[in-house]
Amino acid sequence: MSKFKVVLTGPSWPSALEKIELQCEVRIWKDTEPIPRALLLEWLQDAEGLFSTGDVKVDCELLAAAPQLRVVAQSSVGYDNIDIDACTARGVPFGNTPGVLVEATADLTFALLLTSARRIHEGWDNVRSGGWKSGQAIPYGVDLFGKTLGIVGMGDIGCAVARRAKACGLNIIYHNRTKRKDGELLEAAYADFTELLQQSDFIISLVPLSQQSRGIFGAEQFRLMKPTAYFINASRGGKDLLQALRIGNHEESAALFEQFVSAFKQQADIETVLRQGLLQLLGSVLHVVYQTGHSPQKVFGLSNLYEELLQHHELQKMCDCFIHLVMEPFIELIVESQNVKLVQLVEEVKETIHSKYNIDLSLEMCADLHHVDPFRLSKAFKEVTGINFIDYVTDYRIKKSKDLLKNTSLRINEIAELVGYQPTYFNRIFKKRESMTPGQYRER
Repeated sequence: MSKFKVVLTGPSWPSALEKIELQCEVRIWKDTEPIPRALLLEWLQDAEGLFSTGDVKVDCELLAAAPQLRVVAQSSVGYDNIDIDACTARGVPFGNTPGVLVEATADLTFALLLTSARRIHEGWDNVRSGGWKSGQAIPYGVDLFGKTLGIVGMGDIGCAVARRAKACGLNIIYHNRTKRKDGELLEAAYADFTELLQQSDFIISLVPLSQQSRGIFGAEQFRLMKPTAYFINASRGGKDLLQALRIGNHEESAALFEQFVSAFKQQADIETVLRQGLLQLLGSVLHVVYQTGHSPQKVFGLSNLYEELLQHHELQKMCDCFIHLVMEPFIELIVESQNVKLVQLVEEVKETIHSKYNIDLSLEMCADLHHVDPFRLSKAFKEVTGINFIDYVTDYRIKKSKDLLKNTSLRINEIAELVGYQPTYFNRIFKKRESMTPGQYRER
């Protein structure tokens, strides 16, 4: 009995992969960049399963390209990228992994609160830049102890954040669609939305994105907050823009940034809300920069981007600042990194050619071996080497055949087969390249 065919859109945990491979024939995308959409649709043509490890958009187009698809699984809690109705209509069940990131997300959310309150990022930048001096005004921030934390969206993550906050002596109030039965156990008091906004020193948003929650924080809500309040948005948002930035797509990034800003304009055109959104996006960008092993100060040329961004109060100046100081240097970094990766990819492909030149070697075969889209490989090969893939393979085969013609007594037909050609084609291509036949070259 043949195994089920499963497509993985990225690396997975070894233990999980081992279990899947026991029962299935697996095809994995191993590149660090997202799998090209066209290649994914091609792989899914005869696949029964899709295991998504990223933000692959599962919609009507994908389902139509995968007539054999029987199940979709995703190793994440959220499923904004999945068209559940389309899957249901096709009879394709979908599964995710709720709960696995509750504690991790709570850690990061509380870290954002602590970092903002105690201005840790400013102190860190100050030390890194050598600015720590005796008598200098140090950004200590504010105490957490005794302050009030308001949590909007008291699900599993909200409860995990509440436990951490309680350990720091914060008083906790929360707002939810329904009052929790375990509120007393959590030592968290229920409050209506307006009351929470007015009383909280720190506000954390943990609501999932839906039609009901979209725009929940607008001009009126920010006016109700204390002037000194800290707002932490740990909900989803700006994901498409960040993805476009991550792949260095300048045009798409500009278009998505315009959409990002327009969404805030629709909320009473309030600069405060946009500022919070930009600060959250900046945090995500800095996280990616750290992941790449670069120093944000070297990439952006400023010790404190937060302060630079916050000094602008006009909407347009704030947006221009973000584009010129954050987006453009970030895209430049990504493009430079991509160029390095392209060179590495081409060098690896050249090694493959050097070791497998004597078989029927094609661009598609090399692309498959190196888990890259054939079009991307073709373009990269030409950019790096100056010649296209097939010309490079031909040149290398001719070079090897010339060595054999000079240094061995093998028959020409045998040499042709050793370098991956049929004898008649070998004679023809050799004469075209060298302006003489293989026999003439040997006798020369």
